[in-house]
Amino acid sequence: MKKNSLIKKAGFLIILCLLTQGCAEIVQNNDEEKISVKGRVVDGPIKESVCFADLNNNGIKDDNEPVGNSNDKGYYEYDIDESVFNDVDQLKSICIGGIDTTTNQDLGELKLTTAIPKTNLDSIIQTTPLTSLLSSAATVQDKKAILKKLNIQQNESEILTTDYYEIALSASEG
Repeated sequence: MKKNSLIKKAGFLIILCLLTQGCAEIVQNNDEEKISVKGRVVDGPIKESVCFADLNNNGIKDDNEPVGNSNDKGYYEYDIDESVFNDVDQLKSICIGGIDTTTNQDLGELKLTTAIPKTNLDSIIQTTPLTSLLSSAATVQDKKAILKKLNIQQNESEILTTDYYEIALSASEG
């Protein structure tokens, strides 16, 4: 009788260990490294814009895509799993609608996009009409051609991370 009881207890402990190990792996897999995407949507700062990471590159906010709303100065933030960079060639942040705080005009369904860089993630990325134009270009050569036609000397990385609105504001005040 004691032998059967011991076997049952050992079997129970083995099953418990296996279940616990399995649960630990599930928790570990769901606890992927998160990256905080910080941006600013500007055509004049835009508040109340819905900004999201377009994980499947369809230009539409899907239920599984991380989202944040822009504040009164146009800043937004959301977290993405670090692994998404392995799944797509270029990840984009899209901001839709909002209110231009300079003109107080409702922008309806205006859609501005920007590339989310794989490096330099500590910077605040700018989401502007120019970054929208650049993010629509198919190749690096196309992006360089756009910048050349517009007589812009900065490269895409500088454009994504330089807050030209604040620079212009500071220049007009000084």
